Amino acid sequence: MSSALIPGSFDPITLGHADIIRRAAKLFDDVTVCVFVNTEKQTMFTPQQRMEMAALAVRNIPNCRADFSSMTVGEYFEKGGYTAIVKGLRGAADIEYEMMIADVNRRISSGAETLYLPSEAAYSRISSTVARDMIKYRMPLEDWVPAAVAEYIRSAPQWTGA
Repeated sequence: MSSALIPGSFDPITLGHADIIRRAAKLFDDVTVCVFVNTEKQTMFTPQQRMEMAALAVRNIPNCRADFSSMTVGEYFEKGGYTAIVKGLRGAADIEYEMMIADVNRRISSGAETLYLPSEAAYSRISSTVARDMIKYRMPLEDWVPAAVAEYIRSAPQWTGA
C-alpha cells in the first residue's frame, strides 16, 4: 500500500494546499496531512487550531487524514512507514528551499523521498502569508482558504471579537 506524507505548518491551510492534497490522494492509497512546528515561523494560529483546520480541509477525502507532530518530518516519515513525502511547488522560489529540506529529510530517514507537484496556475499566487493578511484585515477569505476553513476562522474569538 502506498502512503504519502504532506507536511507543513499550514498557518492556515490554503486552497493551494488543498489542491495538492486532493491530487496526492489520487496518486496514493493513503495520505496524511501533518501539521508540524516550524521554529522559523511566527504563527497566527495554535497547533491545535491548525490541526483542526487541516482536518476540515481533508474531511471529504476518504483516504486522507490530518495529524500534528512536534518531531522532525524525517522522524515522522520513518515512524509512519510512508512511501513518499509530497510537496507543492508554486514556482522557482520554492524549489531551492524544498530541495534543501528534502536533503535534510533523506539524512534523517534514508528512505524519505520527496515528490513535487507543481501548483495549478490558479493557486500559484496563494500563500499562507497572504491568507493571514486577509484574516488580519477581515477581508473575504473564500479566494484563499477552503470554505470550511474560512467558516472556522470567522467563528474564532479573534475574528468575532468575543
